Amino acid sequence: TSGYIMAWGRNSRGQYGNDTREQLDSPTITINENIWTQVSSGSGHVAAVDKNGNLYTWGNNSYGELGTGDGRQRTVPTMIVFPSKRWKMVSCGSSHTVALTEDGEIYSWGRNIYGQLGIDSIRNNNTPQKVGNRSNWQYVFASGNQSYAIDSNFKLYSWGQNNNGQLGIGNRSNSRIPALTQGNRDWVKISGGEFHAIGLTKNGEIYTWGRNNYGQMGIGRKSFSATPIPTKVGMKNNWANVSSGYHYCLAVNTNGELYSWGQNNYGQLGLGNDSLQE
Repeated sequence: TSGYIMAWGRNSRGQYGNDTREQLDSPTITINENIWTQVSSGSGHVAAVDKNGNLYTWGNNSYGELGTGDGRQRTVPTMIVFPSKRWKMVSCGSSHTVALTEDGEIYSWGRNIYGQLGIDSIRNNNTPQKVGNRSNWQYVFASGNQSYAIDSNFKLYSWGQNNNGQLGIGNRSNSRIPALTQGNRDWVKISGGEFHAIGLTKNGEIYTWGRNNYGQMGIGRKSFSATPIPTKVGMKNNWANVSSGYHYCLAVNTNGELYSWGQNNYGQLGLGNDSLQE
């Protein structure tokens, strides 16, 4: 069934959106309306876009990550009232949120200690703040304390925390504004973990950067030294999609085959064991 939101796991902040704090251990429809087109979750908050382009948030709100103008938690979906804007997609970091409008603008809100809102400050904000003056963005993603965006020219920008080179901008300095990722490549998808990122190019190649202490970069070795520039994973160019967990990565090729690498202490790689995969 499409258009419903399902949830399971921790619910101490009301992140199921069903006005309870009951914890479920299997996927369950928690919001019984088939109106949703996209959903994302952070450490304790959730954001979703409905089929009319409206944006809703719920869950934890300690840093203003719900964008509701206050610090109160919500246990049911609460619409972000933003006149004349229709939303295309939204993504949640640990305690911040970034969203893309249908007219190509990016807005952000929540925690901002590392500049992850991209508004050239480190002050938290509890209402949507426009990121720069551009209106040619087509994809956004947030993870940990950093944010990423791809523009209409397929160029990748990132901002926020960069202590492990997870922004891919060639250094380890935090950035308060969108910074162009190293390398002249055309990007179509970006995902990130807590301190690393993985990107898919237009020609089907995968690149990773950032922390590699669990082999999450997928380059055949683990290392405690971070890599601040995108590094190609393998020699293949038939990748179709990528995603990332806390310290691991997943990728699907054009044949529909799923690959995984990185931390595996809970079997999160799906390999039938709990061994590290570099």
